[in-house]
Amino acid sequence: MTIQAMSFVERDRRQDQWQAGPARARDRRGHTHGGDPGAGLDLLERAAGSLLQACRAQTTTDRYIHAHLGAQRAAAALVVSRADRPCRRGRDGKVAGVWESLGAVAPEFGEWADYLALSGRRRARLETGDPPPASREADDLLRGAETFLGLIRAALGLPVGHVESPLVFTRPGVAGEA
Repeated sequence: MTIQAMSFVERDRRQDQWQAGPARARDRRGHTHGGDPGAGLDLLERAAGSLLQACRAQTTTDRYIHAHLGAQRAAAALVVSRADRPCRRGRDGKVAGVWESLGAVAPEFGEWADYLALSGRRRARLETGDPPPASREADDLLRGAETFLGLIRAALGLPVGHVESPLVFTRPGVAGEA
């Protein structure tokens, strides 16, 4: 069964569990949240797709951008699943970004929100032509985004399975490494 097929089955199962509508959605700890579980599950699928694109990216810039996008979609999934209102206002009266909203609806992810907001600023600079990140920097963000997606899935009460990363690390001239 492919990852995409499993996620459709999973989405149907979760939507059946939330028969009474989004106002009765419960996370793994049994807390009730008033968000939209269907939109959250769709965003989780899209986050996984972005991380897969990051793994297959040919450049470090693309790897970094897709990894960050995957993390951003995972955060948005938790926000829409838990938020009581469609959008929150920041301190300045503007609609809050996903990282500020994540800190508001899930304070346990505050450090992740700070780290990924900083990565978002780097991503914005890359999109405007900054020099590409080092391979290590892009790979670290990708690994962090994969971990973050797993934590978000767990926070939503969804199963978290180990997914083999298609990244294969090799060092030239070292025998036996794949």
